[in-house]
Parts: sequence; structure tokens; C-alpha cells
Amino acid sequence: MTGEHRRKIPRALILVLLGIFGCVAVLLMVLSNSGLALLDKPLWGWFVENRGEPVTSILTAVTTVTEPNAMVAIGALTAVLLWWRTRSLRAPVLLLVTMLAGVGTSTLVKHLVNRIRPPADFMMLGADSSPSFPSGHTLGIAVFLLVLGYLYCSRGRVGARSLALMWVVWAFVVSLVAISRLCLGYHWLTDVCASMLLSIAFLGLVTFLDALLFRRTPRKGGKTLNA
Repeated sequence: MTGEHRRKIPRALILVLLGIFGCVAVLLMVLSNSGLALLDKPLWGWFVENRGEPVTSILTAVTTVTEPNAMVAIGALTAVLLWWRTRSLRAPVLLLVTMLAGVGTSTLVKHLVNRIRPPADFMMLGADSSPSFPSGHTLGIAVFLLVLGYLYCSRGRVGARSLALMWVVWAFVVSLVAISRLCLGYHWLTDVCASMLLSIAFLGLVTFLDALLFRRTPRKGGKTLNA
């Protein structure tokens, strides 16, 4: 492990703690019906009252594509493409492990918190009686994009403009998925906010695992290449 990768470990742990404590802070607001939780019903009501075509159809497509099982499949396909492109297992394994950990964590937290979703009568794609907190759709897409962004940035020189653009894309796509969950009637604001914060913890997880798995592979001519 190089000095650069050793320095990744403290940063990774900070991200993990920030993500977890951020998610816990939102949960405490939910349990005490304070802070951000006070916006849950008014904002959900506004989305439900103002939804209509063609926005609803677009958001339906967005929420269908980012369904947790679909995101795992997309993650697996992306991992295969990464392996084909790099002929290395590290990046594909990091992506798959983080995606599966995200799904597992979302499922576990949902059942531990056991929060009731908005009224089923307002759900546009059929009733869903599973727990609401956090949003699995939002967490899945947020983790997927963060991991891909990390793998890209950590394996090449990325300028400030490119990095800023990546964060803008992440914010736009994740926000679009989050809005789809509110507009279609399946989640509260705090559900999707908790997922966004929790995804930061998974960025820390993939950074930590990457630092631990770092090795150098000989390249022809005596130079080395990251595996």
C-alpha cells in the first residue's frame, strides 16, 4: 500500500461517519417529528396535488429503471463491462460489493425503523406496504453513481471542471429519482434525504476497500500499473 492509499483510509472513515450520522440525524427528526420531518406531509401533498402528464410518465419510467433489483442488475452489467475494459477484478468487485451492501443496508434499516409509507390510495403504480425509511430507489442510484465516479477519478487525472460536472450530474439524477418517489406517492422527503446522506457512507466504504485492496501490477518495461 502506498502513502497515497494510506491517506485514503482516514478520509474514507470520515465519509462513513458523516453518512451514518447524517442519516441518524434525519431519523431522529422523523421520530421526534421535528426539523426536516415537518416538511414531509406538506411537500408530499404538494407533489400529489400538482402531478400530471407528461411529467408523471417520465417519473414513472425513472422510478421503474431505478428499482433496487434493477439497479443491482445494472450494477452487475456495469461490473462485467469494467472487467472487459480493464481485465482486472478489483473495480468490478468494488462496484458489486458496494451495490449489494447498499441493498442489504436499505432492507435492514427499513425493517428496523418500520416507518409507514404515505397513504396507498395515492400511490400511482400500485400499493406498497413495505417500510418507507430510507428510499431504496434513491440509495441505489446514489451509491451506483458515486462508486462509478470514484472509480473513474481514482484511476486517472480529473480536472476541477470534470469533477464539478460529475457532482452536478450526480445531484441532478439522484434528485430526479427522489422527486419521482415523492410525486408518485411512495415516500416522504426525509426518506429520500436519508438515502442521499447514507450514500456518502458507501462512498467512504468503497474508498476504504480500495485502499486495502491496492496493489501494483508489473507492466512490460519495468513500469507499474494499478491493478
